[in-house]
Amino acid sequence: MVIVNLILFGFCLGIAWVISKTTGLMFKTSVAANVPGGLSQLVLFAEEEGDVNLTAVTYFHIIRVLGVVLLIPFLVSGHVMSGGAIPVSVDAWQIVQLILVAAALVPLGKKIKLPVAHFLTPILVIIVLKLFSIEAAPMPSDVLHVAQLLIGAYIGLLLKPETLRLPVKVLIGGIASTVTMIALTYGTSLLIANYLDLSFATSFLSTAPGGLDQMGLLAAAVQADISVVTVFQLFRLLFIFLCILPLIKWVYSKKNT
Repeated sequence: MVIVNLILFGFCLGIAWVISKTTGLMFKTSVAANVPGGLSQLVLFAEEEGDVNLTAVTYFHIIRVLGVVLLIPFLVSGHVMSGGAIPVSVDAWQIVQLILVAAALVPLGKKIKLPVAHFLTPILVIIVLKLFSIEAAPMPSDVLHVAQLLIGAYIGLLLKPETLRLPVKVLIGGIASTVTMIALTYGTSLLIANYLDLSFATSFLSTAPGGLDQMGLLAAAVQADISVVTVFQLFRLLFIFLCILPLIKWVYSKKNT
């Protein structure tokens, strides 16, 4: 996972440098636009930073999400495996408790300056619970749908009509960056499939530049190994938010002092 992510982020930095040179976007904006994290998380990061072009970052990640959702199912459609979904019992009170605890700890995440504290704090809460062998209740799909609608509405409200004009170079750059990133992860997935003896669907969904939720849903649809896909995708998100984004903030804070 470390090797795959180092290759991916090294490649993304290269794409970001090319995009910044060809489109005129600030390199910090270009990096935030090309880092393969979740759409909502990177948009929140761009909003927090203030000097990042929020519209460009949103556009690049929307194009990436659309590319992933439209292209990847076709690429893995021939690798659907048999098997049924495992029913999961849901305890509504446990879910409410989990949401309240995670929400209550968000201010602590902000205080210790976690990047995108609203996203990262709940993840760290679940990790701590797992470390103490405490099983967290699985979120029902209806709750996730409501959360995604609220996130989408929030992102939509951030965008102002007067800021939605982007140069043609930026529009083309977003499409080119998405296609290039999917091609790269396709290649790395073939290596991982052979090295770790995984199915192509599992290895590709593990490395694809989509969000954790999207790749998890696709993994369930094609009966790939959801545990492996989730671990790879979660590791990448944590790598982004605990290593890459703090590094970007630190570099630019040094430049401004």
